[in-house]
Amino acid sequence: NLQTLRSGGAAILSATVVRFAVVLLLLSIVRWFRLGHRSSAAILTWGGLRGGLSIALALSVPEVLGRSWMVGATYLVIVFSIVIQGGSMDRLVRWRHMLRARAQSRKVSPAAAHKTQT
Repeated sequence: NLQTLRSGGAAILSATVVRFAVVLLLLSIVRWFRLGHRSSAAILTWGGLRGGLSIALALSVPEVLGRSWMVGATYLVIVFSIVIQGGSMDRLVRWRHMLRARAQSRKVSPAAAHKTQT
């Protein structure tokens, strides 16, 4: 029904945004202690899959408190995580690798690039 779809969409959006904020916070702490540590917040955020525990918690909610829409919304989040996020993880990693390679190639000065070619 429409309420389940809206709840699922809101849950997907909020879970992704909150996960991204937490990952950024934790990465900043790690980088504070380990200078030069490199990791992608986007990949860590997108790769966070959810599943069995979420369903178990949704099923533990009494029916009078709205268990049916919670279970439906939870299933939508899980299916989105597995199908969309899990299915696109390789593309995200390749795209991130390509961006890093471009950034590295821009850092090389034209004089240094000319020396390596001769």
